[in-house]
Amino acid sequence: MNPSAKPDMECGCCPGGCDECCDCCFVRQNHIFFSICLPILSRYGGTLLKVEADDLFVLFPTAAFAVQAAAACIAATKAFSATKARKNDKIILD
Repeated sequence: MNPSAKPDMECGCCPGGCDECCDCCFVRQNHIFFSICLPILSRYGGTLLKVEADDLFVLFPTAAFAVQAAAACIAATKAFSATKARKNDKIILD
């Protein structure tokens, strides 16, 4: 990843801009996703066990906290993505 790139800006490595998919853009999106969701997961008592690519393995004290945290992450990423015009700038959780 281009060390001077900000999370919400062009990566600088895509010849046609970040509308083209590349590993750098994928990593940039993961950093944004993590910065949005990790504090939320922690707020609901989640303990991060493992990170694999764009998957977070989190242990919660109760199933209810896990569901609430997931809903909060979805809402937060939707709010973030609503401010972005280009598809590759959006964070979409399914």
